[in-house]
Amino acid sequence: MTDEIAKAIYNLLLPISIYQPKPITRTGVAADLATQHYEDLFTVVGGDIELLAIYGKVIAAKAATGQFLQLQHTPTGGALAALCGVSPTTTGDVIDSIYTITGVPGDLMIVAQVGPALGIGQLQINLLGTIRSTLVLVPGIIGLDVTVANDITGLINWTVLYRPLSINSAVTVL
Repeated sequence: MTDEIAKAIYNLLLPISIYQPKPITRTGVAADLATQHYEDLFTVVGGDIELLAIYGKVIAAKAATGQFLQLQHTPTGGALAALCGVSPTTTGDVIDSIYTITGVPGDLMIVAQVGPALGIGQLQINLLGTIRSTLVLVPGIIGLDVTVANDITGLINWTVLYRPLSINSAVTVL
């Protein structure tokens, strides 16, 4: 293969690879759930993104404290907006419980934990194999609002699956 052909193939494939879905995970820390507060999780930088999915996975069992969680987005220089409704209570959720959203801002956060943890989350896939109900987020902060404090044992890893909508768009962990 000549250098010119290789360069042409590279130039054809580069735009495809730039806009492929990308995952990023933030490891849970004790302070996330210990107090009633808002916790920054991720930052959107460099341009808009398409939020394909966001989910939390319990990695250390939560305390028997009834907490309510809500994911939110605050654009740079803008006002905070909810990405979902407040979760059902997350009291005593065990390892591998999954928290996710539908992509419709008013819908409640989905808490997938019944008896022993199922380890199953719903990412809203349609028949064509594409994720539906996605959200477009401008640069800003994705955060977690924790209502009711005192869970000093629970840890949640949060993962974002996103597609950059410009060449400089990215999501970083805070």
